[in-house]
Amino acid sequence: MRRADRSDDRTVLRAGFSFCLYIVLAVASAVAVAWTAIPEGTRHLLPELAPIPIAIVLGGWPVLGRPALVVERERIVVRNPLVTVEVPAERLRGYGTERGLVLELDDGERVHVWAAPPPDRLAAARFDGLGAAGRDPRLLRDGDRAVRTSRLPGHPSGDAAMVLEHQRRQREGAGAAAAGGAAPVVRRTSIPSIAIAIAAVVVPIAVAAL
Repeated sequence: MRRADRSDDRTVLRAGFSFCLYIVLAVASAVAVAWTAIPEGTRHLLPELAPIPIAIVLGGWPVLGRPALVVERERIVVRNPLVTVEVPAERLRGYGTERGLVLELDDGERVHVWAAPPPDRLAAARFDGLGAAGRDPRLLRDGDRAVRTSRLPGHPSGDAAMVLEHQRRQREGAGAAAAGGAAPVVRRTSIPSIAIAIAAVVVPIAVAAL
């Protein structure tokens, strides 16, 4: 998992592979468009070749580039592709990692974190063999059966769980008291992400029509 920012009170986590994949795709798409647009002999092919790179650059950002988990002392911010969720730290009652990080709130609500997927089956099997009776090794535990493979450091879900645990201990050490659900969970639709997603469809069609 890629840590974009880290301080004592603020940690930003991204799924490193997804973010790097987006950068690679964006650069390759820009090169492909430039390679077609700059030479005069191939410029006429631009309406045919450009729509796919443009769709990749625009459509890839909400899915691969935007998702992040921001953990601060007093709140947790989940940036998913089209929605941002702000969870006050005192509302968090637990989390699951078996199918990716899921925040469990005091009212029973669950918030899925796009930026913290679980390890793939092969990576999890390295910690737990092939799994008893063919079960998914991400649902089992490590050698001493003390922690789930999906919570082990080195994977996005495990790194995120470790940061959340650190936040919990910091709050306990500072004597932070639970607010009993008084602080609201805030959800905001990301207008820029929606606009980019729409542009990923509209712009390639417009370019192809030139």
